[in-house]
Amino acid sequence: MQLLFRTLRVLLILSTISLNLYSATLSWDSAGGAGMLDDLDLSEADYSPSPVPANYSSGEYYTRDGFLGRFVYEGNANQTLVATNIGPMVAPSLGNYFHYTKTDDTSLYRRVFLVATVKGLIHATDTDRERFLPNNNHVLQSSGDTFSIDSGAGPEEYDTTSSEYVGGYNGYGEWGFGGTYKYVHPYRYIWIDLTVIRTENYYFGNKWWSQYGSFELNIAIDGDGVSSILYLTGYVPRWNRPNDIYPQPDSYFFKLDRLCSAVIPIRDLMQRNSFNNRFAVGRLAYNSMDTSAKVHFASNSAGTAADFAFTSSNGGVIDYELVYAPSVPHATPEIIRSTDTAFQSSSTTVANVSPTHGETAYLYTMQGDLSIYLDPNFTPNSVPPGDYTSTIHCFLYSL
Repeated sequence: MQLLFRTLRVLLILSTISLNLYSATLSWDSAGGAGMLDDLDLSEADYSPSPVPANYSSGEYYTRDGFLGRFVYEGNANQTLVATNIGPMVAPSLGNYFHYTKTDDTSLYRRVFLVATVKGLIHATDTDRERFLPNNNHVLQSSGDTFSIDSGAGPEEYDTTSSEYVGGYNGYGEWGFGGTYKYVHPYRYIWIDLTVIRTENYYFGNKWWSQYGSFELNIAIDGDGVSSILYLTGYVPRWNRPNDIYPQPDSYFFKLDRLCSAVIPIRDLMQRNSFNNRFAVGRLAYNSMDTSAKVHFASNSAGTAADFAFTSSNGGVIDYELVYAPSVPHATPEIIRSTDTAFQSSSTTVANVSPTHGETAYLYTMQGDLSIYLDPNFTPNSVPPGDYTSTIHCFLYSL
């Protein structure tokens, strides 16, 4: 069983400042099953072109057996994503690079890097819709490397008859003024093809019985309001028994996106003071072709408390109720008042699992939204002024 937790943190401002609320989402798409988070053969390096990062500054690599799949992004432009190795870790002397390490012995490894190819899908449907974004390939060699999404994507439209309208994008991603220039963003979706490239830097041990078996690499992809984890697995086959199957850890994708701005004005939240009038703060998703999972929520990092509140440094406390509304599998929204309240994934064939290409895949999947609401008797005068923060901890268990 594997356990991890991701956090959703928001800041509440006790003021009447008005902010534009927006959400960014980063979902995972297996590209109709072509992308594989598991079963990568680590006994060989990639040679065409040779695995030197500079050789991957252009081109596409979704036909490689190291193709993992694609992230699909919706949100504002100028989003920076950070790729972090969250374990297992090799010896510090090997550097801060990405390595697959043997599940039962992290001294055995294959060094890799990742190629992220960023493309956009325009709104129009009467033409070739795919567009490469400028500097479309990003090579991620080391934990902490970043890459940027310079253009926005999403379905939002302007009211082109409004006196405040100053222009927008048409269906082809061109800026202008008029009825056809109605889109807030030039693209409907932006996606990032992600491919693992195996280098010649490896060590599989000096004993024949230690070389064969399963390997893993866990990577977090984080940005403003988005947080995702990829659990990647591979193997080194026995040379004289290449068809042997090696038990591997579960491979899966898990994300927790923020659905509100990082800062919430108090007047926006005060209007949300009942179960049926909630304020959306987050969305989680889990996908795996291997294993089911369950989640639960807590107000502390130990996963033992469910007393959710905004707190300030001067002792102020604003209690709130946390509600989880499962959409896959569908269930009635539930108030989280105990850490024993858990939600489990379902196994199903998901049609149009890809928002960019409409493929179908059989997945263990779980999706749902997090929302909050205040006590109807709360007033700002009942607590000291200041900045209030709250963190929601989401714990995931693979089953």
